[in-house]
Amino acid sequence: MTDLFNNYSVSEIVVFIVVLAFAVKELVTFFDWGKDRLRKVYDKDYKSAEHDKELRNEIDDLNKFFDEKKRVDDTFAKIDRTFEKINQRIDMLIESDKEDIKSYITEKHHFFVYSQGWVDDYSMECLERRFAVYKQEHGNSFVEGLMNEIRALPKQPPEMDVHKYIGTAEYVKHAKEKH
Repeated sequence: MTDLFNNYSVSEIVVFIVVLAFAVKELVTFFDWGKDRLRKVYDKDYKSAEHDKELRNEIDDLNKFFDEKKRVDDTFAKIDRTFEKINQRIDMLIESDKEDIKSYITEKHHFFVYSQGWVDDYSMECLERRFAVYKQEHGNSFVEGLMNEIRALPKQPPEMDVHKYIGTAEYVKHAKEKH
């Protein structure tokens, strides 16, 4: 230390200490600046990474939503196809029912008009009900013509000995007497 004082004056040593203190202060300031700069870059990268992560999560959520929507759309498409098949089968059943009613009324028409010559009230009511369904199913006018002919028939049998008696009990009583 004596060599230091022999080579340098007190003022030079003070200036050296001041310059050294200033250099240390600037070095600390530089490290703080560098640390702040790194923190800003790191924070920026961190914020960017966080933002990227949030965007990825939102994209994943949207993908899940669209996948679910696609599944729902596929389900609705399957339901639509199923309903279409059901409607086709219902249409087929209606056509089949119309043909069945047409056949039934034609058969009854031939029996009542050509064979029997009259129609009872119960049979007429059954025919009217079947014809009403036929009309609801948009059947053609052919059956309507048959129904008009059946409606024009008498509602009672022609006068015959066995039917002159009033009521079923009387008819059965007289039928037993004849046998």
